[in-house]
Amino acid sequence: MKKFTLFTLFLIASLSVNAQTQQCPNSEKRISDIEKIVSKLPKISGYIQLGYQWSDNPTNTESTFHIRRARLNLTNNLYKKLVDYKIQAELSGSPKIVDAYVRFTPYKEFNIQIGQYKVPFSIENIDYSPSRLETIDYPMALQKLMGFSEKIDGTTIKATGRDMGVTFYGSFLPQDGYSLISYRIGIFNGSGINTQDNNSSKDLAGRININPIKELTLSCSYYRGEWDKSFTERERVAIGAAYDTKDNIFVRSEYLIGKTNIVKSDGLYVLFGCHINDKLSSVARYDTFREDKNASDSRQTNYLIGIDYKMFKQVRLQLNYTLQHFEQNHQVATSTNHQKFSLIQMMLTGSF
Repeated sequence: MKKFTLFTLFLIASLSVNAQTQQCPNSEKRISDIEKIVSKLPKISGYIQLGYQWSDNPTNTESTFHIRRARLNLTNNLYKKLVDYKIQAELSGSPKIVDAYVRFTPYKEFNIQIGQYKVPFSIENIDYSPSRLETIDYPMALQKLMGFSEKIDGTTIKATGRDMGVTFYGSFLPQDGYSLISYRIGIFNGSGINTQDNNSSKDLAGRININPIKELTLSCSYYRGEWDKSFTERERVAIGAAYDTKDNIFVRSEYLIGKTNIVKSDGLYVLFGCHINDKLSSVARYDTFREDKNASDSRQTNYLIGIDYKMFKQVRLQLNYTLQHFEQNHQVATSTNHQKFSLIQMMLTGSF
């Protein structure tokens, strides 16, 4: 009797589910339509970086908390996996668009990117976003020669290493998880972000990487263009290498050369770090830059040590101490002739 009762209840439940399905024959189709709509919506991500900075440099003495970056990303595919887009907005300070591009990726060897994005120059400008960089600041030569805080004809360019244009890129000779050769070559306005070109010329930028092994990258970059209606010549060259074992040590170094009109500049950085464990890394960097190679007092050299601690999967804390050394007679020298100053920085990054 007990078995008969259980069988009867099971039969009634089955008939009830079947009746509901017959009453809603389009339910599965509606769910499918909703999923298709959701799949076309932008995927949202981003990060916020909160910082503290202290310096005893007499020309820029400070002790301040600040919002360093607040980035919001919108990404998705436009057509299968062949066409995708990205929009990245900077919300701190004066809100602005920093990335806005579309990519067409038909082949591994040849792809096209058009819009506003990072100029293909230097290892750190392309391969290391602020949320990935082991130090809080980029090297001085990159900042001064590639539109982070670059001065041309009395104008300071703050383009975060970006410009508007079109880039062709790809890779050859695929190996296990990497390619032996990769390239990027682009044509740009040369006037920075969110700005139309203001002269009749276009700037050229290109980068080629060679990876003899997966952990080692040898890189060479070139940039040439003309700035503003004055057609001020800008020429840049970068040669460097990066070695990263992912679970042990990482080393990077680049030598950068710049020519702005008749002024020649150069800079070198050497970075060494160690992954102590899955969460904690240490880093040290030697960073030197001459704004004018013909001026004896234009060199600044920074010695940096720091730690990078991943508190949680999406929360990261960085601490940097930098000893800044200026050549004698540099404009920041005081009456007591001190040219060495300290810079202490802390940054907390939260990603989502």
